[in-house]
Amino acid sequence: MKVKVLAQLAGKNVATVEEEIKNKRFNEVFGYYKVDREAFRIAMDKEMISILTTAVKSGLITKKQADEIIEMDKNRPKPHPGMPINCR
Repeated sequence: MKVKVLAQLAGKNVATVEEEIKNKRFNEVFGYYKVDREAFRIAMDKEMISILTTAVKSGLITKKQADEIIEMDKNRPKPHPGMPINCR
């Protein structure tokens, strides 16, 4: 999911970002594309909600389960601004 979101924000192809990650740590690739951390976090949250919405519509999980997952995510500890992306 994070590769897809980073590719979208960087305006790159997912395959291109995946190739970069093979040779570098995710944080290095993240910095290389100069994507704002807050924009990345917001985009990741939107992607998670989209995935959960699809799971609810297809009957894989209930709306209540999706809401619980979203609530757990909202209550997760906030990372230190200098923390590497892959540790979040």
